[in-house]
Amino acid sequence: MQDHHTSGNKPLIFDGVHIPFKEAAFYSALGSFMLHHAPFQKELLADMKRVIQARMFMLLHRLTARINYRSKRMQSRRSRDWRALFAELGLSIVKEIRIKRSREFFYPVSRRLFVLSKDATLG
Repeated sequence: MQDHHTSGNKPLIFDGVHIPFKEAAFYSALGSFMLHHAPFQKELLADMKRVIQARMFMLLHRLTARINYRSKRMQSRRSRDWRALFAELGLSIVKEIRIKRSREFFYPVSRRLFVLSKDATLG
C-alpha cells in the first residue's frame, strides 16, 4: 500500500453521486465491481456519463436469483435490469461479456463486463 501523503497525490473524496470533474474531463471511465454498493446507482451512472467523452467500462456482479439481495445500502440487479438502466440513461451497449466463474462451484455471483458508449454513433 502506498502512502499518498508522501507521493504528492491527494485522495479525492466525493459524495458518491456528483463526481468533482468538469463535463467530458475523461475519454473513458471504469467502474469495477462497485456499482451494487452505490445507493444512488442511476444518479452515479448519469454523472459518470457526464464526465466521459466516449466510453464507459462497467464490471458488474450480482448475486444469483436465489439470493437476490436488496437494501438501502446495496442493490443487486439482473443483467436485463442493468441493460434497461443503461438504455434509460442513453448509454448504448457496445459489447457485453459474461465472465466465467473461476471460483468454487457454489460461488453465488454472476459477473459481466459492459462496454458502454455515450454516443450511439461510436458503437
